[in-house]
Amino acid sequence: SILNMFVTALSPWLGFIFYVDANGHYERGSLFFIFIIAYIINLLILLSSTIRTGQKYHYPIKAKITALSFFAVAGTSIQLIFPFVYASWHCVTLSLLLYYLLLSEFDGSFDTLTGLHNRAAFEKAANKLDGEKPYSVIVMDINNFKDINDAYGHDFGDAVLKKVASIIWESFDTRCVCYRIGGDEFYIISSETDPIKLEYQLKSMTNNLGRERQNDDRLPTVAYGYSIFKGGKGIGFKEVLKEADEQMYYYKKIQKGTLTPSATPIIE
Repeated sequence: SILNMFVTALSPWLGFIFYVDANGHYERGSLFFIFIIAYIINLLILLSSTIRTGQKYHYPIKAKITALSFFAVAGTSIQLIFPFVYASWHCVTLSLLLYYLLLSEFDGSFDTLTGLHNRAAFEKAANKLDGEKPYSVIVMDINNFKDINDAYGHDFGDAVLKKVASIIWESFDTRCVCYRIGGDEFYIISSETDPIKLEYQLKSMTNNLGRERQNDDRLPTVAYGYSIFKGGKGIGFKEVLKEADEQMYYYKKIQKGTLTPSATPIIE
């Protein structure tokens, strides 16, 4: 990129990348290939970094950014083959505009406090579930969060939300997408439908939280419930979510000692 900037800056005088002939026509210089190489390298870096960011945050951005890249490359390729067709800058400009809109959508999908996906992203993901493919839903709620806010203040309450969100994020694999719905509620939508694997990850979360509570006993516990949809049964997402929510409240009552524990059902 630095070499490309250097030779491009000198081109009006030395004609490295381009020059203007006596008739005022734009012509490509002998080192025009440097511009092409720099263009391709920077596009690949942008494509790779955007895809990695999407994967890191479990955001479906790969197909969109790949399509935008192909669109920009197509416009540039047309102008390379037919120099009199000025398609490159038009396609690149439009691609950059669409890329900005894509990043705005990406940025608007996250909760500003915890960094998890927000409620709008959850509702969008829920609407995409077609009722055919299997999935699972996990509902989590912080126990006695109001008491924590009252006792230690809202700044500490925010710190608790960040800590719990971080533990949730670290405890679940890439098949699970984590959301903060609002307040002290967290949801997960996962393509994992094996209850043993789900229980393992939930156990990992409670263990991780338990270790943090050993360092700071003001931190709360978390109640959770989950529901597994096997696919093709004609059950709507709201029913699946309701079952997970009911199981979470069942577990919360056990934790508070208001209900005698029995075999907690695995809802399928």
